[in-house]
Amino acid sequence: MVQRFIPRLAVIVPFVGLLSLGCEHNDSTSSGGALATLEVTPNPASMGTNALVQFTVVGKDADNIVVPIPAPLIWSVETAAAGTIDAGVGMFTASEAVGTYPDAVRATSGDIFGSATVTITTPGALAAITVTPNPATLAPGATQQFTAAGQDASGASVTIPAGLVWSVANNGGSINSGTGVFTAGVTPGAFPNTIKARSGNLSGFASVSVTAPASVGPSFGSAEEFAVLGSTAISCVGVSNVAGSVGVAPAGSVSGFPSPCTISAPGDPLPHINDSDANTAQADVDPAYNTLAGMPCGTALTGQDLGTMVLAPGVYCFTSSAQLTGNLELAGPANGLWVFQIATALTTGTSSQVILTGGAEARNVFWQVGTSATIGQTTIFRGNIVAAVSITMVQGASLVGRALSKAGITMDGNNITLP
Repeated sequence: MVQRFIPRLAVIVPFVGLLSLGCEHNDSTSSGGALATLEVTPNPASMGTNALVQFTVVGKDADNIVVPIPAPLIWSVETAAAGTIDAGVGMFTASEAVGTYPDAVRATSGDIFGSATVTITTPGALAAITVTPNPATLAPGATQQFTAAGQDASGASVTIPAGLVWSVANNGGSINSGTGVFTAGVTPGAFPNTIKARSGNLSGFASVSVTAPASVGPSFGSAEEFAVLGSTAISCVGVSNVAGSVGVAPAGSVSGFPSPCTISAPGDPLPHINDSDANTAQADVDPAYNTLAGMPCGTALTGQDLGTMVLAPGVYCFTSSAQLTGNLELAGPANGLWVFQIATALTTGTSSQVILTGGAEARNVFWQVGTSATIGQTTIFRGNIVAAVSITMVQGASLVGRALSKAGITMDGNNITLP
């Protein structure tokens, strides 16, 4: 597909990092013939005196298909009275000589060149600010250089006075107020008109989307949709809610649903009882369990209580049981992976907590339990529990993660939410 450029003049406030904008090599093109033409934009370009304008170029073959431009690409000005240009990046500086200069800006690769006409006018007052890119899509923690271009009332580009201030108006991350370098936050979502560039009483805006970080660790396959999945029996008493699917297979039973226990989105409204979905999901849990159990141990914690610990991403192993009394902090980035290999039982004390900091994600925390897991009263627990025997959620305990058992699962007044 031929890439089109919006024919809007961009007068760039020169911040750090803009030098890469001079030439748009379209590396996504995997086929096409030899370079035949170069198309320079904007063309024509209208600007005020002394304005800075970023020119860009795209290469096409004889069939008008976008193709890469062989290096070196050289920018030049064919009419000296029009102004000057950076030969490497295509940043043009207009002169003070008002007038129209046909084919003044040239981009050359070998014996192929393209040109753009420049018109220099007496600039009007700044009337609008355009921020680019808009919108911008970023992964959590990623950075983006935003730039601002000024226009007068007629739409002609004018230079933005010194003192432009950048800010974040609607969450999504943080920005350097002087340079316009934005750092995406850890919360995924759409943040409309959050990037703000202000000069005096005028402001321009851009929207940002922060994507959800990719999961790390083994996949649960079709079991991903299950917040609660057992093999022999699922029993629920007390008012509980599971935000995710509930299932049992291959020959189990379910009690307590739809009352006093409920299933909410994104879960299917009714439990899967020995059906094909539950059977397939149980089969998919097995390789995930084996993968977790087979990971090389990074840190041995046998005999130590997890309470009060602060743990970075890693594989932590217990050759017997594991105990959490108090608070466990998992500190790390959104793509951090925590695996707890527990040979026998996992038990948490009353009101214990697993706390995630630094962008850590519950979906990337795995508790591989060799026998049974008991999540104590009013415990706030996070991560995927994969138990070879049973899982018991004591009264008032909550879980952001999954309870996946090769035997039974018991719940009593709990909230369980898929990560």
